[in-house]
Amino acid sequence: MTEARVAQAAGFAAVAELRTLAEARAYRADLARITGGPRFATVRIAPGEVPRALPPRDGVFLKNRFRQALGLPVN
Repeated sequence: MTEARVAQAAGFAAVAELRTLAEARAYRADLARITGGPRFATVRIAPGEVPRALPPRDGVFLKNRFRQALGLPVN
């Protein structure tokens, strides 16, 4: 039994299983017209590693960037 069927049996007003970005966009429009009760959506995603843009870990750089954002002099 899928999560969506369990939620439906538990009395959720709206239940959906989303597998694609297009389905998620369509469901967003559906949310505006659904009234009453809780809503449940299972969102299936593809496994994998997404490239990340991590912030710098240089303490001096972070300190100076923070001071600059506050309008303080950078040392």
